[in-house]
This record gives sequence, structure tokens and C-alpha cells, in this order.
Amino acid sequence: MPTQFQPESWWQVDLGSVEDVEQIAVWNRTGCCADRLTNVYVLVSGTPFTSGSLSQTLAQPGVWAYHHTGQGGTPSLVDVGRTGRYVRVQLVGNHALSLAEVQVYGRARNAARAMTNH
Repeated sequence: MPTQFQPESWWQVDLGSVEDVEQIAVWNRTGCCADRLTNVYVLVSGTPFTSGSLSQTLAQPGVWAYHHTGQGGTPSLVDVGRTGRYVRVQLVGNHALSLAEVQVYGRARNAARAMTNH
């Protein structure tokens, strides 16, 4: 699922309610374009993200962030250990974001919901 080439491309999901987010698995593509998942942030918030700007999102109160500087794996696992409703994967720079899959795990269940592309 690729985005357009644009500044700070992102993908996000609304889990529908605030959940205990223990871990997020971000799966890179294997057939082509694996370099498009490099230098990426994984962001979690209990309230909606108010901006598409990475710097503004990082400054938004209550946003938890993890920065993965290398190329994404199959998968790249991110330990979160906090509550959140919104999960975003966002690139640094002007590139197309390309993901194979994102899995959000909670304590008691796998929370996978509708996707929003940008």
C-alpha cells in the first residue's frame, strides 16, 4: 500500500476506542520498494492527531513516539506499553511511504481496524 511522493507521508488507524497498546508490528514490503520504509516514526495517541506535520505531531501533548532510523523489517517490532486510540506510521522527508501490513497488539486481543491513507 504506497502513498504519493510528498513531504512526511503517513498512514494511520483509529482503533475505535482507547486500548492498551503493548506492541506494534510494522511489516515492510518484500517484492519491491523496501527502501520506502526507512527513517520512520511510529506514533500513538489517545486523541486524534491534529496535524500532518511530523514536527507538530511530535509536539502534540500526549503523543508517544518511536523513531526507527533504518530500513523497516518483516516485521519491525515496536514495544509501546501505553494506552492509545490512534496509531500513525510517518516518514521523515519527502518520499512515498510503502507498507505491507501494520499489526497493533493489546493485552487481550489483536486490535486491527479500518485504515486511513494520506
